[in-house]
Amino acid sequence: MNSYLNSVNYLYDLQKFGIKLGLKNILSILKHLDNPHEHVRTVHIAGTNGKGSIAAMLSSILIKAGYKVGLYTSPHLVSFRERIKLNEKPISKIEVIRLVEEIKTKIDTHTSPTFFEFTTAMAMLHFAKSSVDIAILETGMGGRLDATNVVTPLVTIISNVSLEHKDYLGNTLKAITNEKAGIIKRGIEVITAERKPNVLAVIKGCCKKNSSPLFRVGEDIRKRRVNNKNNRFHYLGMDRQLFNLEVGLKGEHQVVNGVTALGAVEILIRKGYEVPESAIYQGLKEVNWPGRLEVIGENPTVVLDGAHNPVAATCLRQALLNEFSFHSLILVMGIMRDKDIKGMFKRLIPIADKVILTKPAYERAADPHYLYELGAFYQKDMIINQSVDEAVKLALSMAHEHDLICITGSLYTVGEARKYLIRLKVRNRWN
Repeated sequence: MNSYLNSVNYLYDLQKFGIKLGLKNILSILKHLDNPHEHVRTVHIAGTNGKGSIAAMLSSILIKAGYKVGLYTSPHLVSFRERIKLNEKPISKIEVIRLVEEIKTKIDTHTSPTFFEFTTAMAMLHFAKSSVDIAILETGMGGRLDATNVVTPLVTIISNVSLEHKDYLGNTLKAITNEKAGIIKRGIEVITAERKPNVLAVIKGCCKKNSSPLFRVGEDIRKRRVNNKNNRFHYLGMDRQLFNLEVGLKGEHQVVNGVTALGAVEILIRKGYEVPESAIYQGLKEVNWPGRLEVIGENPTVVLDGAHNPVAATCLRQALLNEFSFHSLILVMGIMRDKDIKGMFKRLIPIADKVILTKPAYERAADPHYLYELGAFYQKDMIINQSVDEAVKLALSMAHEHDLICITGSLYTVGEARKYLIRLKVRNRWN
C-alpha cells in the first residue's frame, strides 16, 4: 500500500465489521502500539448534541493560549483527514499512510478492528508521537463502550442527552444516559449542560459513585446574554467572571456550548494550564466549525447545518427565525433512516416554503420517497431529488436574491453539499 487513497479505502472497508461496542478490541490494538493513549493528556466529551462544537471551542481557546492541541471528532464533512487534527490542521495524507501501515503491521492478525476502532488508534498514536500538550476526544457513540473510553481525562464533559441510537444504547433516556455517563472516571471533574431532571439524576448518581465533582451549566456555571444578534454574553464561572464574550458560531445553543467549554477551561486552569483571558476571548470568537449554521453563500443566503435529531432541529428552527431575514425558505433535507424523521419534520417543515428531499451517498440514508410519504402531511411544496448535488443545484435555481436555502438533516448531507458548493465557487459559477 503506497497511496493515501489506498489507505483510506482500507479504512472504509473496515466498515464491513459494523459497529461493535466494547473496549476489548481497542485495548488490544493499543497494547500492540505500546499504549499511546497513556501518554496523552485528554479532555473527553460525550453527549447527543454539541460535542463537536464544544471540542472545537476548547481547541481554539487552548491553541490561542499557546498549546499544541490534538482534536479527534467524527464524522467528517468532506475529507477523512478532518477527523484527526493538530492545532486545527487536518492530519497529512503522508501521516495517514504511515499510521495505517504501522497499525496494520503491529496488530494481532486475529483482531478485526472496526473503522472507528482503527481510526481511534490512529488518533491516539498520532497525538502521542506529536507530543501534544492536550488532546480533545469526542465519543463516537454513547460512551461507556465507545472506543475513546480508554483514557482517564483531565476533565469529562457530557453536553446533553436525548433519545438516539436506541438499537445500541437502549430505549429509554435513563439507559442512554447511563451509557454516556460511562465515560465518567473516578475523581475526575464533570461538566454538563443537561437540564432534564431525570437525566441529571443519572449523571449525579454516576458522579457520586465515582467521587467525581459535578459542575452544571445554569447552576455552578452561568451566562447572561448581552446581544442576541451576535451571540455576546457574560460568563459567571467558578473562579472568574468574563464580560462581553462573543461566540463565533451562530445559534443560542452555541452560547450554551461556549459556557460548557469555558467550564472545562476553568478545570484545566486549576490543573496547571495557563490560559490568559485574551486566549479565551479570541478563541471563542474565532472558532471555526463548518457545517453548523454555516453561512456559505449570500444572495441567496445558503446555510449548512448538520441537525440530525429533533432537539438539534429545534435549535436550527430558532436560529433561522431569529438570526436570519428572508423572503422564502427553501429546505434541502437528507436524513438517515434510523433517525426520528417525523420529529425533525415537525420542527422544520412548517417554517419552509419549499422542501427538496434528497439522499446522501451513505448506506444508512433514508430514501427520499419514504421522506416524501412522511412529509406529505404538511401539504408543502415538496420535491424529490436523489442526488445531493442536483438537489442543491435545483434549490439555487429556484431561489431569489432575498431567499434562504437551508441544507440540513445529516452531516453526510451537509458534507456532500459543502463539497459541491465549494466546487461551484472555485469555478466561479456561484457567488
